[in-house]
Amino acid sequence: MFFSQVRAMSAGFYPMGSIFFFYIFFIAMVIVMLYGLWELQQRSLEQMPNPLSAAFLGIPETINLFDEVQAVLRVTNVGKTRLRNVRVICGSVWTLSLEPDAHTDIPFKLDTLRAGNHSISARVCYKQLEVTILCFYHVFLRKLTQKEKYLKILGLKAGASRKDIRRARNRLAKKYHPDKEMGNVEKMKEINEAYRQLINDSEPDT
Repeated sequence: MFFSQVRAMSAGFYPMGSIFFFYIFFIAMVIVMLYGLWELQQRSLEQMPNPLSAAFLGIPETINLFDEVQAVLRVTNVGKTRLRNVRVICGSVWTLSLEPDAHTDIPFKLDTLRAGNHSISARVCYKQLEVTILCFYHVFLRKLTQKEKYLKILGLKAGASRKDIRRARNRLAKKYHPDKEMGNVEKMKEINEAYRQLINDSEPDT
């Protein structure tokens, strides 16, 4: 009687063990299948041609210190399908859409406040695809001529007229005249010297 009960109880454990083993086996098979599908997707992405293209445009070969240089980053979709939510990282972050065989130009200013070698980089991302570009440029410390120095003191550009020179001098005098709150005697001497030289070298107003 006792042994028969023990056999009955032990026999009752086998179905539960079988069900538990089946669930473990099923979960393992699902994990293997999902991993296989992920591998296939990754291989297909590696074989897929990248539809993204990027290039820096408008960067001159010679850049002088303090020049204002406006360049563009051109992002192109060379594929045959529309690309949505393309992320562009170049200092700031942009999100854009690109039609097939279309491009978008993103303007930016080059850093010309320091002489020497500079670099600028950009990353363009679409899903798992990515393009990274790097560009180097050099900023030269060019020696200014005496006239260029005078123009710089007055905040003028080459070709300024006599009227422009007078306006610039009067504008700066309102700020740096010794009688003003922010007056500066030495600065005012520079301004007056630049004014005299530029007025003498400029053509009379017509």
